[in-house]
This record gives sequence, C-alpha cells and structure tokens, in this order.
Amino acid sequence: MLESRSNDSTYVRICESAVKIFSSKGYHKTTMDDIASTAGLTKGAIYWHFKNKRELFKFLIERMFSELDHLIFSSLSSASPPPAKILYTFEICVDFYVNNRDFCALTKVFHSEVATLLDNEFETRLRSIYSRYRSLLADIFRQGIAEGYFNHGTDPLIAGSIIIAAFEGISFQWMMDPNAFDLKQVLPLIKKIIENGF
Repeated sequence: MLESRSNDSTYVRICESAVKIFSSKGYHKTTMDDIASTAGLTKGAIYWHFKNKRELFKFLIERMFSELDHLIFSSLSSASPPPAKILYTFEICVDFYVNNRDFCALTKVFHSEVATLLDNEFETRLRSIYSRYRSLLADIFRQGIAEGYFNHGTDPLIAGSIIIAAFEGISFQWMMDPNAFDLKQVLPLIKKIIENGF
C-alpha cells in the first residue's frame, strides 16, 4: 500500500506504524511517541518527514483515497454492461477494504474524529471526489436506462448516490464491528439490488 519515496525505508516504517496506531487508537489518543516507538525510530525521524500528527494523518487519508480512487475509476471506465460495471466496482472496493483493513480503518477514524480538523483544500478535494463518483455512476445508470437494464423512472444521480451510500454504510458498520458479518457476504444481495432494484 505505502510504497517508499525514493526507497526511503524510514518513511515506509513511519507510515506503516502510523496506520497501525491510528487505526487502533484513533486520532486524538495517538501520539507521535506512539508512532515513533512502534516504528523503532526517534520522534526527530518522524518530524523530518512530517511536520506534525495532523499532516501525517492527512497524508495517509489522502493516500488511501487516492489508491481507492484509482481502482474505482478503472472499474467504472471498463467496457462491461452497466450492471456488471457497478457490481464489479462494488466488489473491488470490498476486496480493497478486506485486504487492507488497518489502512481502510482510517476512514472510520476520519469520519468519527477528525473531519472537522482538516483544511478547506482537502474538504474541497473530497467533495470533488464524491462529485466525480456520482457523475460517473450517473452516466452508467443513464447508459443502463437507455439499454434497458434499469427502469426509465430511475434518477441516475440519486441511484449513483445510493450506491456510494450503500458501500460506505456497509463498510463503516464492518469497520466498527468486523465480527458482525463477512463483508463479502453482502455482494450477492447487492447484485440483486443492482440488477432488479433500479
């Protein structure tokens, strides 16, 4: 997940340790001492790369959104029929969360603790990401309506928003209580909803 900058192993250790600590303790309870201790480094080594805890957390959140964004954009841009395209996107997001649980747990921390601490530039970027997802999904729903996959009464933008909300709601519940259900078990029902519910 966290490739090195110029093969800098210290940077990698900082990021991996920060992910582990932030995801388990949360933002406010995590200290730079915690991260340094887990990484086996001095605080000075961390401050060489990141000026403070906020900058480090923001970097990790941006990195996670960037990696997920690349996967989502690629899957939504495929040549598959509209329902398959949406389902495949849902599947790769589920796989990403299951395979990178600590990394993705940062979203739980972000939504519950630090969303208000981040700057306007980052909030604008997040709004832009969501807007692009809604737009991409709306285009897919429009295509699906034109090709007879979805009902003509379906509002493409609202349908796209529902898909985003479904994934975020399910994944957030799983992050809060991973023993409650297997995240991959939601896929058959999501498939039915996508194929029959719109």
